[in-house]
Amino acid sequence: MIETSFSGYSGGDFLLFYAALLVAAIVAGLWIPGFLRPEGRGGQLTEATGLAYLAGGSKRLADAVIARLIGSGAMEVSGKSSFAIMQAEAGQNAAERAVLRGGGEVSFKAARETITTYGDNLDADLVAQGLLIEPGERGRLRMMAVLPYLLVIAIGLWRAFAGNAQGEPIGFLIALMVLTAVLALWRYIRFDPRTQAGQALLAERKAVSDRIRNAPTGPELGHSVALFGTAVLVGTPYADLHAMRRSADGAGSIGDSGGDSVDGGGAGGCGGGGCGGCGG
Repeated sequence: MIETSFSGYSGGDFLLFYAALLVAAIVAGLWIPGFLRPEGRGGQLTEATGLAYLAGGSKRLADAVIARLIGSGAMEVSGKSSFAIMQAEAGQNAAERAVLRGGGEVSFKAARETITTYGDNLDADLVAQGLLIEPGERGRLRMMAVLPYLLVIAIGLWRAFAGNAQGEPIGFLIALMVLTAVLALWRYIRFDPRTQAGQALLAERKAVSDRIRNAPTGPELGHSVALFGTAVLVGTPYADLHAMRRSADGAGSIGDSGGDSVDGGGAGGCGGGGCGGCGG
């Protein structure tokens, strides 16, 4: 059936056809998770830790906790990648107390690793509140979003093998297939595990918190980073934390201000690792 449908296409015609399929896959990859996304139910999430995890997963959680500790004076930046513990008894929750417990100094990497271990509990809490999709369902929706790309790649592979056998140049087709694979990986990584209610709640919290996005004070630092990422610290006395985060994740990291997706964990969700930005 495929051979009958495509064998009459010239190389140029098939490239145009493939490009059209790729555009359709991009549209479908955005539409499918949005259409199938569970409604969830509204919550009353106000704590910075829960908002941070909902906005960006365990890495955003770590950044927000560290930001609050710095803003409250419990820690101070003492180097390019470390903090000095100033108030070892100042922790307001288990994650903060775990970071401060040793006193002395703590590296950014160690602080983040300590805090992210508390992400699984938050993931379960947010699922129970109807703000995050069930972990098992996240995997299914991820694959549904990527499936259109895989179908396009399969069609491209068929034509590449057939064209190569007939001595046709397939370089441009291979390039398009690589682009398709990259976009498929992007869609997989940037999957948004929030329910409709979770998306709405996060959007509402951001809308009413615009001031702390532009001019956060010390006590507001944790809440501001929780919602908007460490990019809000640029141009403030706390910009060193943003520099540390970029250094740790790589200058080209997309997991902070560029999007709102939660970590990958089992699903992109939150407990596992990627935040990074928001998908469909």
